[in-house]
Formats: sequence, structure tokens, C-alpha cells
Amino acid sequence: MGNAYSMPITLLQIKRQIENIFRVMFPDSELAATFSCGKDKTGYLMKFGIAPFIIQQLISEVSKDSFVIMFHESLNRSTNNKQMDLHIHHWTGDCVQSLYFGSQFLGHATAQDLLHNFMECVEKLNLRNMESVSMDGPNINWNFFELLQQEHMEQFGGSQLAVVGSCGLHTLHNAFKCDFAKSCQIDKLLKALHSQFNCAPARREDFCYVTNSSIFPLHFCGHRLLENLPVAERAVEIWPSMETYVDAVKSKKIPNPGSSSFDTIGTAWEDPLILPKLHFFMAVSRTFQPFLEKYQTDQPVMPFLHKDLTELLKNLLRHFVKKELLDVSAVKLARLDATDVQTWVPPKDVDIGIGVWQGRGQGQVVILHARPLIRLIKPERDKGDQRRQCDRERITGS
Repeated sequence: MGNAYSMPITLLQIKRQIENIFRVMFPDSELAATFSCGKDKTGYLMKFGIAPFIIQQLISEVSKDSFVIMFHESLNRSTNNKQMDLHIHHWTGDCVQSLYFGSQFLGHATAQDLLHNFMECVEKLNLRNMESVSMDGPNINWNFFELLQQEHMEQFGGSQLAVVGSCGLHTLHNAFKCDFAKSCQIDKLLKALHSQFNCAPARREDFCYVTNSSIFPLHFCGHRLLENLPVAERAVEIWPSMETYVDAVKSKKIPNPGSSSFDTIGTAWEDPLILPKLHFFMAVSRTFQPFLEKYQTDQPVMPFLHKDLTELLKNLLRHFVKKELLDVSAVKLARLDATDVQTWVPPKDVDIGIGVWQGRGQGQVVILHARPLIRLIKPERDKGDQRRQCDRERITGS
């Protein structure tokens, strides 16, 4: 499988490569020198000759030892069907290899539909050696996993698949998105900044005219919020220019764009805490970066997950929870009630990141409070705390 930067290989290119390979392999052969194979025949040989052989080799190799099956379903816009791709994760020699195994095309995608197509695709594998199934976290996938677990138990005398949870990266992104960005409206602002100037040459010209700057916002990714650290950094970098731009629109030096994205930028322009919010967003995002970089890999890192998740949770809690409460086991740490005010450090000791501190008047300091982090760590336990006014707190510094 190629990476995202690979150019697609056409049958015509493959045809030419095969002809050249045969000439190199058999330089003295007149047959090889005159060999020619049209693209239709090349495709036929690949689909009905080479592909079945490769699949059979893979099945033979994988069935010798333990393996994990990974699957993901998404819309195939060419066929207008849902496509479920399956990959196999297995040991080979002294390394772990991930290989594409097959695809199934679906209309309906209930848990029972997923199970039927999954079993149809892997029917030639020795499922006794299947250790687990890797997937993302929609509820329908968990229902599928329960059905698969039951069938696996019935076929193999009660043996069960290992349950290691769904995709941890999805969980982190969704937890971060759950309330942190929304409570500060950072996601809405970052999206608006890019939308305001994307494919809008007139607005870009006005911006360059009033700011003497040609640096524009970066594209915002809504479904992977933690990947937007560079986007937030660019927003902080150009915010003085954005203030100049909004001032010019308000004073009618340039036309009002009249767009919803500009209205969002205008609302942020009126917020005296917008830069501290952006810096706080960046500070918490950086806490996640080492974990994200380490676990976006094909290497077998599962044995280190418990330790690294514990450390990540402690690093988040250190922002606002008393240090003496964090020197406990992972089980007790997970049970810590982060919504309990008694566990918090005094507001002046909240670690909000160096960049968040912004002077206001005569020594007055504005502090963003810990609610976004609390919702990030314990989202399911903060439902009764929505009326608590702890978004921000003003403290007069000495």
C-alpha cells in the first residue's frame, strides 16, 4: 500500500514495467525481447493470477501464529457504498507487520451486517489464532464486537478475544473536543479565521492592504482537534493583524465581508481573554503531543500504554489538582473526583501555561479557570456542574 504522497500506478505503467523486467531477466531471449502484453491482459493476470497467490501466501503465513485484525468502514464515493477495509497486524521474523487483507462493500451497516461481512472476508484464516480486533469507537462497532466475541466463544470452546478498547487516538481527540474547545469557542474561531480568507481573493487583498502582512490562518481540522496546535500558534502570531483588520472594517476603511466567519472573528475581537484562551489551548495541546507521536505507529507499544496513559493523566491533573493527591496508583487516580473543589489548588496556583498570563491594568491578572480540563478528564461526571461559574476568575496580583 502506498503512502499519501504516492502517485497512482496505472495498468499501462505496470505493462511497461513487466516488459522491461523480462528483458533484464532474460537478456539473451528473443521471446523476452519481443514480449508484449496489453493492459487488459495485464489486469487479468494481476487479478486472477498474482493477487490470489499473494493472498494465499499471506493466509499461510498469518495462520501460523497470533494476529490482530484491524478494520475501518467509510463511504466509497465511487461506488456509493460503505467500504470496510481489513488489515492484518502480525509478527514476522523480529518485527510487526501490517498488511492489507481485503475489503467488503456494504449498504446497511448494522452490527449484524458488519459481522456477516467480517466473517465472509476472514473465512480462510485460522481464527483460533486471532488475539483481538482493532477498531474505532462508534457504538455500532462495540455491538459488532460483542457479537463476534460470542461467536468466537462458541467456535473455540469459550476462548475470548482480548479487549483493549477502541482507537485511543479517537478517544483523546473526542475528549479534548468534548468541552474544552467548545467552552472557550476556540474551535469556532480557528475555523472562522481560515474560512474568512480561504478562496476569497478580495478579502485577502483587503487584509494585506490594511495590515501590510501576507501571513494568513492555517486550515483547521475539526475532527482531530489535537492536531490543530500549529493552527492555534499561527492564530496567535497573526492576531495583532486580525485586530487591525477588524478595526478597519468597523471604521469602514474596507468593505464589511458580511460573512458568519467575520461575525465570529468580531466576537473574539471583543473578548479580552481571547489570547489567554488560545495560549491555554496550546499549552494543553502540547501536553498530548508526546503521547500522540509515540502511539501513531505500527510498532508493538501496547505494553507501555498503561504507564504512558497514567503519566498523561497526571500531567493534565497537575494543572489544577493538589500534588499530594496524584501520588497514587492508576486505579485510584482514575477514581479521583476532579469536579470536587476540595481537590483543587488555589486559583493563583493553577498552572495555565506561561503564555496565558496577560497583564490587565494595575497589576491585575486574568486567569482562565480549570473547568475545560475537568470536563476533559472527567466528562461524564461534570453534567451536574454546568451552573458552576468557573470559566474564569479575576485575581488582583500584588
